[in-house]
Amino acid sequence: MIIIRDETDQCLKEIRKINEAAFGDSMAANLIDALRANKKVHLSLVGELEGKVVGHILFSSVFFEGSPCLAKGSALAPVAVLPEYQRKGVGTALINEGLKKCRDLGIDYVILLGHTTYYPRFRFERLSNHGLTSSYGDGEHVMIQELTAGSLKSLSGKICYQPEFRENGC
Repeated sequence: MIIIRDETDQCLKEIRKINEAAFGDSMAANLIDALRANKKVHLSLVGELEGKVVGHILFSSVFFEGSPCLAKGSALAPVAVLPEYQRKGVGTALINEGLKKCRDLGIDYVILLGHTTYYPRFRFERLSNHGLTSSYGDGEHVMIQELTAGSLKSLSGKICYQPEFRENGC
């Protein structure tokens, strides 16, 4: 059975190892550390399987360029599962629980950069469908999900990821 829970200080080293193994380098792990250090994390969850922490997901704050925005947004990045535990439902469980908890936290929308065939199953759609752009443009890989009904209608402009993303090569 997959258990999804909040990260604790005791699993920070495991989170780093999971992200390094899943992505083949330390960029995502360094990004997570920077966002955590600068207090820009909305939510960080781990997934356990067979009593072992094998997956991780992070949601961090985003902002609008040049104009105030009343809607609260979050970026889903990264989501990682140890290679030997992939395709066992851990990533799906992390994403589903993460989106539920984001709703509970009052987050109005979640943006991500991701695979165009994977994330639509979680009700993510192209950002450009809403006349918006992001600091990564508005191509088909930039997707958004509205968590609070009607919140996207009040948005216009450019959703910006935190500077830590670019500073860490992401």
